[in-house]
Amino acid sequence: MAQHVNEIASMTDNLAASAQEQSASAEEMSVAVKSLEQSMNSILDKVEKMGKSVTDQSKISDQMSGASKRLVELAQILREHMNHFKM
Repeated sequence: MAQHVNEIASMTDNLAASAQEQSASAEEMSVAVKSLEQSMNSILDKVEKMGKSVTDQSKISDQMSGASKRLVELAQILREHMNHFKM
């Protein structure tokens, strides 16, 4: 009978140790998931900023293109006016 009690106590100790290991593993996984979430949020923020930057650069490029076309038009007008004064 004492042997059975000792075996049950040993099994109980093993179960308690396993439960503690599972708890520690679950805590480590929780920390890892939180860290991953923070990393993903950081990446998402950076991707959003990159998208905004690309949009801004596209707008600036369009403005520069329009300004360049206008400069060409003005140069042509200036050339026409200069041709009136040539001898």
